[in-house]
Amino acid sequence: MKRIIGNLLRFSRHGAGDTQSAELSPLVQDVLALREYYTRTRNVRIELDIAPDLPFLAVTEDELKQILLNLVNNSSDALEGMPGTKQLSIRGYQSGLRAVIEVEDTGPGFGNLNRALDPFYTTKPVGKGTGLGLSVCYGIVKERGGDLRIENVEPHGARVTIELPLAEATALPLVAVEAHA
Repeated sequence: MKRIIGNLLRFSRHGAGDTQSAELSPLVQDVLALREYYTRTRNVRIELDIAPDLPFLAVTEDELKQILLNLVNNSSDALEGMPGTKQLSIRGYQSGLRAVIEVEDTGPGFGNLNRALDPFYTTKPVGKGTGLGLSVCYGIVKERGGDLRIENVEPHGARVTIELPLAEATALPLVAVEAHA
């Protein structure tokens, strides 16, 4: 109980200091700690592959927590009742001036890729979901100048890929370019 309450308090605490950047790895750990009981009791294997030198992302801690929690919850719900190996993978790495976060599961995949990002669209049973998780993630990512893509993976499963600018990339000074005549 003490550990669960501590995790909830740490998770809900607003980020202090630099409110416009967040470090991925500790926030992933916070979110997974909140979902630890669920994943353990349902035999969901968690695979993490986050680059140790990944710079801070141009997003607040609260926004990144919200994105991660929505994606982990969606994957966990998709794995509910699935036979065989249940796996949730989270990868984070740098690509140019962006951070890439991939959340992938071995669930059934997206039923309708064209509607999955629509607000209030859900394939969950009544009372289970609002259909806002992915659309909220999409809104936050777009607001921060990033991109969010969804896809089904073979033989079964889903992947959400998020690209967000790095905090240091958004802080780069503008350089004047002289025109030579």
